[in-house]
Order: sequence, then C-alpha cells, then structure tokens
Amino acid sequence: MIKAIYLKLILTSVILKIAAFSSPALATIDFQSQDPGKQLEIGCAYFSGNKGLASDRVEAAKWFRKAADNGNFRAMNILGVLYANGQGVPQNTVEAVRWFRKTAEQGDSSGMFFLGAAYFTGDGVVQNLAEGARWIREAAERGNAYAMEKLGALYQLGQGVPQDLALATMWYRKSVELGNTANMENLRF
Repeated sequence: MIKAIYLKLILTSVILKIAAFSSPALATIDFQSQDPGKQLEIGCAYFSGNKGLASDRVEAAKWFRKAADNGNFRAMNILGVLYANGQGVPQNTVEAVRWFRKTAEQGDSSGMFFLGAAYFTGDGVVQNLAEGARWIREAAERGNAYAMEKLGALYQLGQGVPQDLALATMWYRKSVELGNTANMENLRF
C-alpha cells in the first residue's frame, strides 16, 4: 500500500513536471540551438520571466554569454549592461567595457553609445570626456537616436566638445525625427 502511494506521488510529480514544460511557449523554445539569435531569445525569456520560464537573471546571463560568444552584438551589449549593474553576474565595470568595446570596434552603434557613456562616467575606464564624445558622435552618425540626443546635450553644455548651440539643436532635432520624443523639451533650451 505504501509503495503504491509512493509510486503515485512520483508519477504525479513527473506528470506535473511534464505538464509544466508542455506549455505552448516552452514547446517553441529550442534549448539545444547553437543559433545566437535563439540563444538571445532564451536569455531574454529568462531575464523577463516570459515564455513559460521563471525570471532568473543568472540563467539569463548564461544564455546571453552563449549568444555573445557566438557573435550576437545585442547579446554582447546586454551582457555589458549586466556586468555594469551586477545583474546575474558579479558587478564588473571593466568587463562591461570589454563587451561594449568589442561591439563598438565592429561598428555597432549601441556598443559605441555605451562605451562613450563609460568614458564620461569613468566606469571601467579612465574618465575621458573627449573620448566619450568621440564614441557618442560615432554612434549618432550611425543613426542611434539616443546617441544623437546625448550628443546634442554635449554640444549644449560644451562637455567633451566645444559648446555649439546650433549643433546641439541639430542633433536634438535628428533624435526626435527618429522617434526619440521622450525629451523633446531639449529643443527649447
């Protein structure tokens, strides 16, 4: 009798585990994929706790690392942000900058923006406003709306670049034209 109850408990546990992993969302996740885009998707699912997965920043970081190691720029930048903030990995701003530089040097505007911001704050690198402005300008010239807004602010304030209100207005305007309307008031300085 006890064996039958014990066996029933084990079977119930197995069935519940199978049911939990049989949701339509989980059925679409390929945990064996070597595709960096799929690995990024799994990392995002773990990070935000969707597609039937519980939110787990450590597990998310592992999947972002897999995607980053396989060349996915977005995963590299996310991994840099995780290191900068100590989410799912130990906080390490030098490691964050390493990931940002890796994408920036390959022409990724997000990596350029993050690297430029690191130079401004001195997080993970020696603070250098001119170098920060250079990377942010590169990102802006490649169409990054957030970098355009930041570059406008740099020209407005004369940080890392000579103060130039005409250039500030131009970069703010370009940022807004690309849909970055959250800080439109910058056009009214």
